[in-house]
Amino acid sequence: MILAARRDRVTIWRAETGQEMKPSTLLKIAHVLNVPLADLVR
Repeated sequence: MILAARRDRVTIWRAETGQEMKPSTLLKIAHVLNVPLADLVR
């Protein structure tokens, strides 16, 4: 997923722990996981 989202491991870790809340990062992750953004941020 890290390569597909084109984000580094630290950014992905921050998103997983709720520290990274940039819309662009969350949109990329949602796209890679093929889930709606609303489901990702619940």
